[in-house]
Amino acid sequence: MIKFNDILSYFKSSKILKGIIWTFLGTLAAKGFGFLAIFIVARQLSVDDFGSVGVLQSYITTFTLFSLASFGVTATKYIAVTIDVDIKKTSEIFSLIRISSGILAVIVLIASLLFNKQLCSLLTGSSVNSEAMFICSIAVFFASLNGLQIGALTGLESFKSVSIVNIVNGIISFPLIIILTRYFQVKGFAIAVLITSFSIWLCSAILVQSILKKRKVYFSLKNIKNNLDVIWKFSLPAFISSLLVNPVVLICNSILIKNNKNGLYEMGIFNASNNYSQISLILLGIIGQVFYPYAMKNFGQGNKKFDFVNIVHPLFFGLMICLPTIFLPELFSSLFGSKYHNNDMYLATVIVSGFTVINAQKQGIARNFAAGNFMWFSVISNGFWGLVAIGFSYGLVDMGAIGRGIAFFAAYFLNTVVFIPYFIKNNLVERRLVLSWYNLLYLLIAIGGGTLYFIHISLFFRVLLLLFSILLIIYTMRKWYLSYTNS
Repeated sequence: MIKFNDILSYFKSSKILKGIIWTFLGTLAAKGFGFLAIFIVARQLSVDDFGSVGVLQSYITTFTLFSLASFGVTATKYIAVTIDVDIKKTSEIFSLIRISSGILAVIVLIASLLFNKQLCSLLTGSSVNSEAMFICSIAVFFASLNGLQIGALTGLESFKSVSIVNIVNGIISFPLIIILTRYFQVKGFAIAVLITSFSIWLCSAILVQSILKKRKVYFSLKNIKNNLDVIWKFSLPAFISSLLVNPVVLICNSILIKNNKNGLYEMGIFNASNNYSQISLILLGIIGQVFYPYAMKNFGQGNKKFDFVNIVHPLFFGLMICLPTIFLPELFSSLFGSKYHNNDMYLATVIVSGFTVINAQKQGIARNFAAGNFMWFSVISNGFWGLVAIGFSYGLVDMGAIGRGIAFFAAYFLNTVVFIPYFIKNNLVERRLVLSWYNLLYLLIAIGGGTLYFIHISLFFRVLLLLFSILLIIYTMRKWYLSYTNS
């Protein structure tokens, strides 16, 4: 029998538990309200307009990546590993990161504003939403600066401050998105995002400056040349690696919109089904964000309890979050209204949930990539993923939202199969944590659950099978934990 104190023992202190609680509260406020607003927006807009909202969401995510360039995770890592041992080094590295991030954010802002109409036409085939995209470009600027500040707060282990920022985000964004989208449609959504981005940037700026002052981390231009290694060895490969993910999403969205005769409609269906994937990954990120600084310190230390939780907990929570939509896709679709009650939506939801579980499995390994300074190899891994996703998206474009989902499922699955041997060989993960009969069992549960609706199994029996599957996973996870940590 696993005692609660035993579970806590692989946390270096109660800081992790407190961090998870604060992060959960903040994320619940920010993302919970945000996704509730999206469900309401989906009912207010046509499916085509909701597809346009999906394009704007991808645009914001991608161009925030360009602006931030992984400086947020760089701040998290280097603040976490230096703050308690060399405060001078912390000041020097964070100052370099702030300068680099600020310059890049301004460059991306100017470029995106100058070429706004061309970008809109390139991504959607028309300039109808160019004004909304213009507004989103300004929102991206503040979002990227906020991303750096959140990275710093995470490295400082100030999860309460991160939670406060997220709560402000939720309180402001929820009414703004609903009201402005109702009266100004797609442009109203963009305005709401801009106001929210500015507000949370201001909030995080005040908080991070206050904590840096307390910890005596000051702006410093000393040793900038000597610290450029930080950019080359971590920020640059992390940026390029991320560059091969979010822009790929934008490219695949563009392929669907421009090459399918009902492109915006199909994008609307996929955007609706993919929202649950986003919810899932954000909920996984609640614990992942807290684990990140601790993974930097515990990697390669032989702490089996920590290693198990770090690698396996994303898979566990991914299954718990996604199995309901795999077994009961029609119930999830009902959240978006009658326009989304169709078999395409149901099948897309099952496929998206499937690749979300596969992606969840790699979250812990990704932390070990950063901790072990394997970021350049992650470029190869993500590059392979991107090529597969784009190739399948183009080849299956006539299948609409379903083809888009299959493309990403294929990309995540093949990426995992091809690169798992490398992860094991380089001690990024132990074989028993990724290649075991437990992994096979969970894969079979997900595949089996995904077929039940389409072979016309009644809702009642699917609910029973879902509950049985959840209990089976909890029971086997416990056995897996005991087997691994006691060996």
